Amino acid sequence: MGVLRHLSYLVIYTTDFELVDALSTICLWTITKKKPIFRLDLAHGINEHASETEGIIGTPRWITALSCLPYGDVFGSGSWDGEIRLWKIDERLRSFSPLTTISAPGFVNSIQLVAPSLRPTKESQQSAVSAQAGKGRKTDSDAEAAGLSSTTSPRKNLLVVAATSKEPRLGRWMRFKEAKDGAVVAVIPMQ
Repeated sequence: MGVLRHLSYLVIYTTDFELVDALSTICLWTITKKKPIFRLDLAHGINEHASETEGIIGTPRWITALSCLPYGDVFGSGSWDGEIRLWKIDERLRSFSPLTTISAPGFVNSIQLVAPSLRPTKESQQSAVSAQAGKGRKTDSDAEAAGLSSTTSPRKNLLVVAATSKEPRLGRWMRFKEAKDGAVVAVIPMQ
């Protein structure tokens, strides 16, 4: 069973209007507390731009997409910094830390995390049995391509699918001409 079954929400902290960077904070909540148990400010860094009158101004990059792996301990966040960040919740359920990053030019407007079935299917068990019996001359590379190791247990991979574009999903106040509208698909090997 996963960790997120015990957690109520992974949300973007937007209720504290006193903070300038409220949209760039990721908080971890439980169903037993009214306040977040962990909070990460400036999760995707600061965007620096030049002003004619004030010089270089740094503003926080807001979180544009957030998704978690159901019943897992991994979640992902996206912004317009060129990366999708994956985070791992610690075993004590009190904080989270960076797991890895995935290159994603432009605005990340949506993220979906999927863990393919980790249990061996009936088809994969039959192909492993036939390979061991010598009927279907399967090699180790064939088994690896099918997601099986030599012990017939499936590989644990995390599939990350994200929609990226030149503009934010809900407005046209910024635009990246070098970015393209499309999707980013990445397979992350998990332990």
